[in-house]
This record gives sequence, C-alpha cells and structure tokens, in this order.
Amino acid sequence: MSDPSTPTLRNIDYSESMNVGRVHESVKREKDIREPGNEPVSLGVYLLLTPLLLLAGGFFGLYHDGGQAPKAPDFDASLIPAGGGGEVDPVAEGKKLFGSVGCAACHQPAGQGQAGIYPPLVDSEWVKGSDKRMAMIIHGGLVGPITVKGNLYNNNMPAQGPLLTPKKMAYIMSFIRHTWGGGASLVTPEQTQLVYDEFKDRTAPWTVDELEKTVPEGEMLPKVGGYGGDDEQAAPDSAGAAAPADAQ
Repeated sequence: MSDPSTPTLRNIDYSESMNVGRVHESVKREKDIREPGNEPVSLGVYLLLTPLLLLAGGFFGLYHDGGQAPKAPDFDASLIPAGGGGEVDPVAEGKKLFGSVGCAACHQPAGQGQAGIYPPLVDSEWVKGSDKRMAMIIHGGLVGPITVKGNLYNNNMPAQGPLLTPKKMAYIMSFIRHTWGGGASLVTPEQTQLVYDEFKDRTAPWTVDELEKTVPEGEMLPKVGGYGGDDEQAAPDSAGAAAPADAQ
C-alpha cells in the first residue's frame, strides 16, 4: 500500500527507452509542413533585388525634390567688353551688385535707408537729379551733412571708386536710377569712366558744398556709350582724344 502523502505519478514507464533518431525524424517532418504563403524566399531572389533596391534608393535621393538642375554661374559684368561683343541688362546686373558689394547694408535692399542714419535712395533728389553728382559721391565718398527728402543726415559714406570698376558703378547707378529714381536715365561704363579720369587724383571725400560748387544743379554726364543695340560713341578725354575702349 502506497504512502498517501506521496503524489501518484502516472503515465511514466521507467523501463521505456527513448529512440533519439525517431524523435529527430518527427521534428524534421513537422518543419517541412508549412502553410501556403509562408515559404522562405530563395537566395537568388535576394541577389536579384538588392542591386535594384540600391539603384532605386539612389535615384530617389537625387530626384525626390524635382531633380538637381545645374546651377548657372553668376554673370560677371566685367567679362562683357566695352563697345559691344555681348548684350547685358545693366539694371539686372546692377541689382545683383547692389546686394553683393555692400550698398544694401546701409541703404537697405529696398532702398529705404535707415531713419536718422543713412538716407533713402527711393525718390531721392540725389538719385533723380544730376547723374554726375551721384557718380562723384559713389566714386569719392561723402562726409558731412546732407538733406534728402527734407530730412537731415550726417553720416559718412566711404569712397567706392577703389572697390568698383567703372562698368560695375555704371550698372549700380543704372539700377538705382531706374528702380528708385522714377525711371531716370541709365548710366553707361563710358560715362562713369569720365568720372574716374577726371577725379583720379582726388583722395578726399566730397561734401555737399563742394559738390554744388563743382557741378551745377542738373548738369549731366556727356551722352557716351550705350547698351544693347544703341550706338556707342567714344568718350572724349580732357585733351579731346578718345578714351580707351576698355572701360573696366
């Protein structure tokens, strides 16, 4: 009679021996039975798809934002020779130069200036008036008080002549006069070359009093040079001879 405190173990036959080979065969048969759709992908499929996926990923990376259009190089106005050889839009080139050479830092990108510090260019009498006075200010700089649109400003403008070529100055002036001067006349490189030649020995900046004494109100630069299909004339120098054709 068994001890009631000992649990009864059922279905255990300690005399039965286990056949390991049969167990492995059984497990192997169970692994071979797979549900439809769960079959493993063959290695050949992976080898075929991998390069296609890499190619598709690279294509998407390059063109997902509409493609990589080649960046057009910035137009260098100094490469257009004076006297022809190519067409140029001086207003468009002047707009780019206005922002890149530092004009916009003081006068602001929209030409409104800074109240009490730097005068505006929009509707300025100095922009719409004598282009020679304007060229002299840009070339030699300005110190002391100046009245613009009824407001007094007393800040210094450094000379830009040493930093610009006559051609680039002409483009900047054309942009300012055309855009903010009520469509005032454009300025050609041959015209600004005259200012460079006339005041090549001047080192001091201008004052308003000097400008008004040197250039009468309304006096304009001689009509020399041109753009596009305009006929170009040689700019006379102080001795009456033709100035160099290369107005760089």
